[in-house]
Amino acid sequence: MLDESELLHRRLIDEEYTRHPFYGSRRMVVFLEKAGHTVNRKRVQRLMRLVGLAGMAPGPDTSRRHPAHKVYPYHTSPTSVFKSCRSR
Repeated sequence: MLDESELLHRRLIDEEYTRHPFYGSRRMVVFLEKAGHTVNRKRVQRLMRLVGLAGMAPGPDTSRRHPAHKVYPYHTSPTSVFKSCRSR
């Protein structure tokens, strides 16, 4: 059974998510605190999960190189280009 404060928080979170879909639970907590509602992050996470919302984050493979980019040879060689100071 939902109480009125939980319904209000759900509505506020949903409205703010519509304006800023990249907000996660941490930013939602800051938004709710500025609106005068004291909630912790775990509660916001639970409410966002119940409503079906999730913050947008970078996806997987963000470090994968683009095939059109030039590969410089010093990045691919197994040995170091720089001479070690201990090799004297």
